[in-house]
Amino acid sequence: MWKSLGFSASYAYNGALERLGATVQMESNMRKLFLLATVSLLPGMSLAQYTFSSLLPTVAHDQSFGLAIDGTGQAGYCVDTSFVSRASIWQNTGASLVDLHPSGFFLSQATGCSGTSQVGFGMDSSFSIRALLWSGTAASAVDLTPAGALSAFCTGVSGSEQVGFADFGSGSRAIVWNGTAASFQDITPSGASAATVLCTSGGTQGGWSNITGDNHATIWSGSAVSASDIHPAAYTVSQVSATDGNTHGGFAILGGVERAAFWGTSGFVDLHPAGYQQSAVRGVSSTKQAGYGLDAGGVSHALVWSGTAASVVDLNQFLPIGYTGAQALGMDDNGNIVGVAFGGTSSGQAEAVVWNPVLLYQFIGFLNPINDPAVPESVFKRNATVPLKFKLKDSNGVNVPDVVAIVSLVKLGAVESPVNEELFTGPCDPGVTFDYNSYTQTYHFNMRTSHLQAKKRYRVTATLSNGQTHSVTFSLK
Repeated sequence: MWKSLGFSASYAYNGALERLGATVQMESNMRKLFLLATVSLLPGMSLAQYTFSSLLPTVAHDQSFGLAIDGTGQAGYCVDTSFVSRASIWQNTGASLVDLHPSGFFLSQATGCSGTSQVGFGMDSSFSIRALLWSGTAASAVDLTPAGALSAFCTGVSGSEQVGFADFGSGSRAIVWNGTAASFQDITPSGASAATVLCTSGGTQGGWSNITGDNHATIWSGSAVSASDIHPAAYTVSQVSATDGNTHGGFAILGGVERAAFWGTSGFVDLHPAGYQQSAVRGVSSTKQAGYGLDAGGVSHALVWSGTAASVVDLNQFLPIGYTGAQALGMDDNGNIVGVAFGGTSSGQAEAVVWNPVLLYQFIGFLNPINDPAVPESVFKRNATVPLKFKLKDSNGVNVPDVVAIVSLVKLGAVESPVNEELFTGPCDPGVTFDYNSYTQTYHFNMRTSHLQAKKRYRVTATLSNGQTHSVTFSLK
């Protein structure tokens, strides 16, 4: 399910035609700013596990931007060498790029994806902005623009529902579709001068509406009368840019500063990182929020939170050397993040990228006979064989089988000395990989001590295939 606003949050403030005309120039200016900057990390940010991959097209393009993600598919757009923005989708690699740009259009962007559907917008040959729906190919494009609308944008999709906004000459109107232009439903709240839907998930829509003179974060459940103003007190402007149906993310402005915002089960949370000029949430899952921020030096950071400002993790730390900044612009149900990174290519252009979380396990053990934690520290006789055992559980508390785990040993002292594996392996376990016992649901390794030194302390470590480690110390008599 798509969880993210598909284009810059500044779209929420300006007229549709003015916004679209400024898009490529705005991104070009942003790119120049980021290329002049260097990556810096927030002090004290916690380290999470993510892998990074680029969606840089293998065909010639000037830039590419990833805006939305659903499972293994990503949506966004590429700017070709003629500076034409072209709606695009990927399947985790640059080589998998599919160009969705409709024939005869001047420009297009894909802003959302769900299953086999993609949504976005484009400018046709008459300079009209059209809301678009695709099913995987350029030829599949369906024009969702309602009859009588001067312009329309499709910003999100969830299953068979598409959302966005249209201008009928009196300000933007919040729109929900069900696959055709004729299916459109105006869900603008009564009394609102303008409204926009930016995201959808599981029958919940998010965006903003303007009744009081300022844009207020708003959620719907499919109709105008269902609109709920969730604007936080003391803030001037707010917007929902992403939803998972239960929680919502976006931004709220306080003191002129755009601040990452999260509406969770306990209410509103300001996620803005200390010392940052600007931040916003652009994607949510059940436990995470993804977005970006500009630090005090103007460097753009892709960020991910876990419901509090203190939980922020800087995804820039997972960028390969040479990149100068990044933004997270979408997140799927599994916490996979899509966005854009700057400066990584030889030409220094922007490129669509993906961050995938590495699954972390709950490590249970080491188990008897070794004390873990080592209070008191276990003491074994030299020439004994010490069975090392542990369990792994997932986030639901279920035992996890068949993970590759490697054992290593270090002798402790004034100088720590790695122990060669032949000194602690034996006939029962000739290698250094833990075996998994499906009956006991434990990982086990028989550590031989006959070639180790008596009256010395050691630290044994299990290293999992995802890089996660767990250690405990022991002594020999």
